[in-house]
Amino acid sequence: MSTSLRQRIRKRRDEEDDIMMMFLYVMGSSRGGKKQKRHTSEETGEIKVRRLLNGHVKNCQVTFRMEPQIFRAVATYLRRTKLVSDTRISVEEKLAFFLFMLSKNATYEDMQVFFGHSNDTLHRHLNHFFNKVIPILTRHFIIAPDPNLVHPKIQHNPRYYPFFQNCLGAIDGTHIPITISPDRAAPFRNRKGTLSINVMVACDFDLNITFISTGWEGSATDSRVLRSAKARGFHVPPGKFYLADGGYANTASFLAPYRGVRYHLKEFGAGHRRPQNPKELFNHRHAELRNHVERTLGVIKKRFPILKVGTFHTLRNQVRILVAAAIFHNLIRLHAGDEEWLNDQPDNIDPASFVPLPTAMVGKGSSPKTRMIARGSPKLRMIARGSPKLNRLLVASATKKKVSPKGSHASTSQVKQRANWNASLERSLADILHENKDYRGDNGWSSESWNRMVKDFWARNKYALFSKNQIQEKERELKRDYKMLKEALKQSGCSWNKDRCMIEAGPHLWANLKVTFPKIKKFQNPKASFPLFDYLGELYDGHLAEGNYNITSMEPEEEEPLMPIPEAEDDIDDEEVQLVYDLEDEQVQEDELEVPAREEEAPSRDEEAPPRNRLREERKKLQPASTVHQRRVCARAEKAELKKSTKSNVEAMFERYLEMRTKQGEEEAAMLARENEAAMLARENEAAMLVRENQPTQATDFSITRCIKVLNTMEVTKEEKVKAFCVFTNVDNREIFLSSAEGDEETALLWLRSQI
Repeated sequence: MSTSLRQRIRKRRDEEDDIMMMFLYVMGSSRGGKKQKRHTSEETGEIKVRRLLNGHVKNCQVTFRMEPQIFRAVATYLRRTKLVSDTRISVEEKLAFFLFMLSKNATYEDMQVFFGHSNDTLHRHLNHFFNKVIPILTRHFIIAPDPNLVHPKIQHNPRYYPFFQNCLGAIDGTHIPITISPDRAAPFRNRKGTLSINVMVACDFDLNITFISTGWEGSATDSRVLRSAKARGFHVPPGKFYLADGGYANTASFLAPYRGVRYHLKEFGAGHRRPQNPKELFNHRHAELRNHVERTLGVIKKRFPILKVGTFHTLRNQVRILVAAAIFHNLIRLHAGDEEWLNDQPDNIDPASFVPLPTAMVGKGSSPKTRMIARGSPKLRMIARGSPKLNRLLVASATKKKVSPKGSHASTSQVKQRANWNASLERSLADILHENKDYRGDNGWSSESWNRMVKDFWARNKYALFSKNQIQEKERELKRDYKMLKEALKQSGCSWNKDRCMIEAGPHLWANLKVTFPKIKKFQNPKASFPLFDYLGELYDGHLAEGNYNITSMEPEEEEPLMPIPEAEDDIDDEEVQLVYDLEDEQVQEDELEVPAREEEAPSRDEEAPPRNRLREERKKLQPASTVHQRRVCARAEKAELKKSTKSNVEAMFERYLEMRTKQGEEEAAMLARENEAAMLARENEAAMLVRENQPTQATDFSITRCIKVLNTMEVTKEEKVKAFCVFTNVDNREIFLSSAEGDEETALLWLRSQI
């Protein structure tokens, strides 16, 4: 082992010693020392909640966004249905946790300061509301309207009856901001450039939400969210319909307004003419009824401004926040809660932190050319809105053809030709998109990137004279086809043939697919393949809205059903097993929230915690713990036992660490001894090798040169020397001559003369 390596090992072990000592110090100070309470206020969270409920109505409205009597009614319902139970923390205080978070977008630190509970306690109860309570309340309080009844606002108003007697309500989409990691943000980026989820809401004419679909990525269109909602339980009975705006297709189940005709209520308000024709009259009545869903969303966002900002929760809980707000909105409407106070109430959250979100386009029911004139045409400012002259101007501008800049004699060859694409050109475009995917943002490629890609496409395909718009339109078409086929493959019974590069399904499945995806019929042809499916998947996967977090009120998330929590007298042992120890408080907190889901885990937990088993055996010897006082006494004893075991665990950990360090020192000493012994053997071997290398120069050197040197010392003639040279050409002769010359030169000379 080298010296530098040994030094690094020792340095690392010294650092480990420092870290271990620091850890033991922290453990000892936090466990064994006197604990300093963080929450020392005499006014506990329960007292604060009671003061708000018994005080002025406005205080409860500002803090919990509802009146005290409604708050108590909700708490009573949760207690009666055993969705939430009274423990050391009352149901009212647990409900206050959740409403305080919805009201102010409060962090766990804010709630710790306000309620005086530990972070673990707040986190556990909020998750219980998100995971258990909200899904159950969704099924009970977000209910579809009765299709056999006509709403009184329609039935008793001749303006709407009998024209809208089959109307069940209105639908609309809205965006809710979210926070998410940058690597998953691409599909959530909306057209405003912010991160959001697209939500579809349906409501009746009492401003009650009857359906909600949330969780779709912000890049998803309203029509796609509606299509997903219909596939996941949003059913419209035959002959009934919902009112929708111009963003949705006009179908038998969803009635949209006339396009190119005045629609919004402000266009019929003060200073504007009344409806002039049947289409305008229909749009006016349509807008009056559909305005209920816009009012509903406005009230919810005003009551719960958390829907306007990003939150600190996980994405799954962020999706549920709007569902929770919708449930409490319906509960407040059910108990005739006041909404007028919201008009003069400032937001609990700073409006500067509100996230800009996509809104309905100006004149959603009008044509683009009509909106172009309405934005700033000089003629529009000179003519009163709603006059016949204005209507004629709008119609003329919408139908007027654009004159060629070169005059009426422009040649027909300059007319834009249809792009003729083939498989080779599509593959070339896909290759270029792959090569430039690093330059793609969350909203696609920038204009500069498109200019570069178009030039590259022209250079590779010189015979394809396609414009930039045509190439971009082809990219959108490929993307649309890939999305459509990917969604179709999610249907049961559909499969993808990799050899033929086409989708395979039975006749009945094709009939269903063509209803859901009208443009998929072109892939029903046996010769219509899509060889770029896997290649485009590498390009677009992770950048497309897929609705992986989508939930609806008709089809809640797959959560474990919440079983009724048993009474204390009926299941004392199971309740005691679920005691949760809050180090911030003197008393032990009983976690009734997870009792049903953890009953099967109780035996394994008992094996892992021997002190609990001993205490439970001692409790069985006592009379049944039917009172809260007796359970708390046992809990305190158990807590003390756990503290002792924790202290002993720290001491045992320190002993094991010392034993480990001692063993490491012994191993290191033995290693150093072995290294020293090996070094000594290496030095001895090196010396012996040097000796062996030097010996051959004197004892085993039988070269001709040495033989001649020895021969020169003898008395021989020149003729004998010459003849001796011939004898020395033999190795054996040289060895005999030199060996004999070392002992007796005369004998060696006689032998040499005999050989000559």
